[in-house]
Amino acid sequence: MTRHSTYPLVFVVVLNSNGWADTRECLNSLRRLDYENRHVVAVDNGSTDNSEARIRRSFPEVTVLQAEKNLGFSGGNNLGIRHALAQGAAFVWLLNNDTTVEPTALSALVNVAETDARIGIVGSVLYFADHRERVQAWGGGTFNALLGKTSCSMKPIQASELDFITGASMLLRRGLLEDAGLLDEIFFFYMEDTDLCFRAKQRSWRIAVAEESVVYHKVGATINAGSSTRSLDADRAHVRSNGIFLGKHSGAALVVAVPLNLLGMALMRMKRRQFRRLPGLVSEFMRGLYLGLRARRSIAPQTHRLSSGFSRPAR
Repeated sequence: MTRHSTYPLVFVVVLNSNGWADTRECLNSLRRLDYENRHVVAVDNGSTDNSEARIRRSFPEVTVLQAEKNLGFSGGNNLGIRHALAQGAAFVWLLNNDTTVEPTALSALVNVAETDARIGIVGSVLYFADHRERVQAWGGGTFNALLGKTSCSMKPIQASELDFITGASMLLRRGLLEDAGLLDEIFFFYMEDTDLCFRAKQRSWRIAVAEESVVYHKVGATINAGSSTRSLDADRAHVRSNGIFLGKHSGAALVVAVPLNLLGMALMRMKRRQFRRLPGLVSEFMRGLYLGLRARRSIAPQTHRLSSGFSRPAR
């Protein structure tokens, strides 16, 4: 069992959006962590299923922050991150609400982070919740600049070969957040974790994987909860975020990446016979590309600066 005097203070941030059932399982698993010097923060992202009251009633030890509307993955998590930093956190662990964790998951993350002061982001090994013997992501994955696509690594890989740590479970060092900034809220959903890792590496921070940090993940539950039309919303968010990321980070490869992305988008929707969806998705992608190019020209995007203030616990 870890002790407060030895181990740094960690705030665990769990984002909930109409996902009470999953969040309950996640928070129950966090109660079994062997890392004592921790505080759990649940950010309710504008839910309409009475999640906030349920979390307060069932988990009185958890701090609940209430967003007035759905701020997306970046905005919702940033509420929790700012609160954690204001309370003196040395690390912030972002954890999807559609996960459950092994008791040693957090200890393993911190142990790896403490081996090198320049490790800014540490990821867990994610396993499929319904097939616990199968790896979903070995910490994170790689980014293909030409295709504009990310791919998760399914097997052990050197951290130096990874481009990103998945946001489903990522431990963030305070110094990294103060240096590189928070999640960029220009991304509503998707690619914000990859963007943060790219910004971290640009400022000479390292990313790492804690092999003994085991997390079980229900794929897709985070964005699919609560709405029968969410698949279309997810599609729009995905292509817009791809456009934003390409605009921010692709550089010269953008000349090839944009037409390849548009071609791939068209082929995929034709294969799925989603012809009516295609024009809107192309528009979303181009809008995202414009936003990303504009953000790249900005010296200090306001969307992820620490100076935008800290949130306070909802009463």
